[in-house]
Amino acid sequence: MTGRKVVLNNKEYVIYGEAGPCFIYGVDARDPDEISEIYDHVRTDKPFMIAGVVADNWDDEFSPWEAPGVRAGQSFGGQGDATLRRVVGDLLGYLEDNYPQAGPFIATGYSLAGLWALWAFLGDPRFAGCVCGSGSLWFPSWDQYVTSHVEKRDAKVYLSLGDKEEKARGIMGSVGDNTRLTYQLLTEKGIDCKLEMNPGGHFANVPERMAKGIEWYLGDE
Repeated sequence: MTGRKVVLNNKEYVIYGEAGPCFIYGVDARDPDEISEIYDHVRTDKPFMIAGVVADNWDDEFSPWEAPGVRAGQSFGGQGDATLRRVVGDLLGYLEDNYPQAGPFIATGYSLAGLWALWAFLGDPRFAGCVCGSGSLWFPSWDQYVTSHVEKRDAKVYLSLGDKEEKARGIMGSVGDNTRLTYQLLTEKGIDCKLEMNPGGHFANVPERMAKGIEWYLGDE
């Protein structure tokens, strides 16, 4: 399916669907077809939408705070808050004005965008839930952040991880423990949360993994 592109304040978004729960999905400008693949993999009879937040600089725009990179020449610019402000200030308003049957809004993403989605959900009550696929929860200080920011609320959160991901070397190997910690803290606050382990590493079957999360949120899994 072809999405509808819209530019708001010089930032690009792409919208799939016209009604129903709307998954606000962080997407890398270098892989613009990712959302289309996910949308086509979702098996449901229920209406739903995916609104893609296109990032020109993935490492900066979806990192919630500044941090050193994990490979030579990389760094995280910590512009996640600016991304959240433009999503709330521009995209959500546009959706409400032009798609009256859209909602609720669910922060959604894979990898670093999954981290951003979970961070955004925890910090902004306008998100009714989160679908976080293989989120970069190894990110420096995430365990401290989530411990101090989880609050009781009526929401649904889906977490998933590849079963080989926590075998990575260095700081990225903490992703398993931090994902399980996040699941524990969310469930302790009464949030409807599911943690699903998938076979394979970080880059295996991304559209299928994200489709499963969306299906779970819609009640079709």
